[in-house]
Amino acid sequence: MSDFFNYSQPDFFRFGHDSVWLAELAFMQNMSATKGNILDIGAGCGIVGLELWLKFSSANWHLHSIEPLFEFKKYWEDNKAKVEEFSNLPLNASYFSGKFQDYNVSELKFDLIVGNLPYFEKGKGRLSPDGKRNKCRFMEEGLIDDLYIFLEMYLVSKGRSYFVWKTSGLELWNPFFESSVFIASCLAKRDQECIIEIVRC
Repeated sequence: MSDFFNYSQPDFFRFGHDSVWLAELAFMQNMSATKGNILDIGAGCGIVGLELWLKFSSANWHLHSIEPLFEFKKYWEDNKAKVEEFSNLPLNASYFSGKFQDYNVSELKFDLIVGNLPYFEKGKGRLSPDGKRNKCRFMEEGLIDDLYIFLEMYLVSKGRSYFVWKTSGLELWNPFFESSVFIASCLAKRDQECIIEIVRC
């Protein structure tokens, strides 16, 4: 994360260093690109997408964010303003409040898609008394299958996607690993997590 300002975050969920790691690796794999559309799925307060945009630091990159929990929106807006002030560049950005499964902007495609998605399976982790926090941590059934359909629709040819996931649950990504539409691999591992890279053929 940039040392020049602190991101605004809600009390019920604080981002981890894996968000910064994700943005850093996504940038390093695409640093020669000069323009395009970035999509941050499950954006929360915007850390991954904003950090990635900030690394490119170009008004030629447009940032789009999708977040199902409405409570995050005010923090995303505050962080967007901070990034614009720090970079002294206009940030062309949009925010969709809802699930990515409900996103329907057929004319828009993305060059880079990133996401720090909930990766704990329901029934296999300790629940928080805060329902909003649980929604940030536990995946919904069919998440990966829905994501496959979404990337088929919205990722451009040769476009790339990056997601944080736990190393003990990589078998859930077999639809991507075994696909003829995508080339998927574990790009990097750290502790109990990895970054999955998905390239559209």
